[in-house]
Amino acid sequence: VFCLAESTNSAMYLPLSILLSAIIISGGLLMAANSVNTGLEGLSDSIGKISISTAGGNTGNTGDSDGTGDTGGTGTEPQTYTVDLVELAADSPATGPAGAGITFIEFSDFQCPFCERFETQSISQLKQEYVAAGKVNLVYRHYPLDITCNSGMSQQVHPEACNASRASVCADAQGKFWEMHALLFQNQGSLSVANEAKWATDLGLDVAAFNSCLSADSTEQKIQQDIQAGGTVGV
Repeated sequence: VFCLAESTNSAMYLPLSILLSAIIISGGLLMAANSVNTGLEGLSDSIGKISISTAGGNTGNTGDSDGTGDTGGTGTEPQTYTVDLVELAADSPATGPAGAGITFIEFSDFQCPFCERFETQSISQLKQEYVAAGKVNLVYRHYPLDITCNSGMSQQVHPEACNASRASVCADAQGKFWEMHALLFQNQGSLSVANEAKWATDLGLDVAAFNSCLSADSTEQKIQQDIQAGGTVGV
């Protein structure tokens, strides 16, 4: 999970970004490529852009409870990217008012146990206290640690993550992204194409359209766009 926040009030922006960094560090969340040091400099409220500074390649991590994880960094030099937050949040599932003072952009993986913990312990509180109050717009973007759709992975970590992302994209096409999002995290231990089709039925989706969507080029393009955007901000 990697999060950015944009505020029309820079006095609100910095404390929130520090808080998010603390959450990420304390949660031990798994990063797919580079370890990330978020240098949130150069915020311009008028154009909604920030500079992101990323550290070089990481040294690997233990990953999930079975000890799997990525194989470590490449020792690349630190890089700085200029990110347009409006563009980064565009065309993605969101909850909360689009004109909220803060936009919270989350890159996540439905099979990642740390992401599930972050969802249940932090994102749920964010929704209750800030999204529901109209103060925050929460945007979800995909970053599955699954080599079948994420070519940035050097080894397989979460073999059902890409399928889960596809299921959520196809639920979104029928207006049920957040409902499928909840089911995927709640049933993280039983992710499968068959179960995702069952959950689509439970949500009252057009299952034929859902199944067709799973293999559609547009679905894969959406996931690839998110993965590429994650790479742009150093996930």
